[in-house]
Amino acid sequence: MKNEHDGGETIAVADTPDVQPVSTTVPAPNRHEQIEDICKKAAAGESLSIDDIGIVGEMDKADFDANVRRLRNVLEYQPIAGTAADREAAKKTLADVEARLADESLKIAAVIAEQQRLLASLKSTVKAKAAVVAKQEDAVARLRNCCPEHIEQYRQRQATIFNAQPKFNRMRELENRVIHIKSISKLDIAWKPDNEKAVSHAQSKQRNDLLTAEDLGRGLTHYELKAAKWVEYITGLQAELPTVESELATLQAEYAEGNAKFASVLDHYVPA
Repeated sequence: MKNEHDGGETIAVADTPDVQPVSTTVPAPNRHEQIEDICKKAAAGESLSIDDIGIVGEMDKADFDANVRRLRNVLEYQPIAGTAADREAAKKTLADVEARLADESLKIAAVIAEQQRLLASLKSTVKAKAAVVAKQEDAVARLRNCCPEHIEQYRQRQATIFNAQPKFNRMRELENRVIHIKSISKLDIAWKPDNEKAVSHAQSKQRNDLLTAEDLGRGLTHYELKAAKWVEYITGLQAELPTVESELATLQAEYAEGNAKFASVLDHYVPA
């Protein structure tokens, strides 16, 4: 306490304590910072030194685990958060694209609306044209049903003669052959059901060279498939396939053309 004079009076004034300056100097690493560093290493999956392990051993396990979990979150979210500059740059980019959206959205919406109108118009046109074609096809079918009986009988006789030609019997044989080769080629002999089908196939074709036989007595024989021979057999079938399919395609085209010609006989009342 000190006295100050104001004119003739003495005024008591309290002493002002000395103000200590605030320190901005970061203190040297202490134990808390050491523990933080060790837990951060553990969170990152890094190896701990012997000294680190010693310090961890002095810690409460629950506290150590909690710190590791906390610092895992720090390591996960720091790269996402980025630096202050990163965050400012991201905000600026967002502002730019928001401004672009505001400027372009109405134009884009107008273009979309126009394209949708064109699409709807095209769909409507297709529907209308399809209806015309359907009516025409229905009319043609009805006109063919009106064909005189003697013309229909003529068509049937000619078609029967045409289809009975030996080459078309050959066509049907080739169709079955293609189906057979593709079906047999799909068998997986490592799978028991398919293996049994392969054995049955070999027996039906009397291809004993594909099988081994074991006499079980009492007139019973057990057959096993020779895997290598079966692969060789399938390879041969598949090599045959291109030739068979080529011949089949030629015959099918001729068959379709001939039957189309006989079907046209019924167009007696159909305008050409």
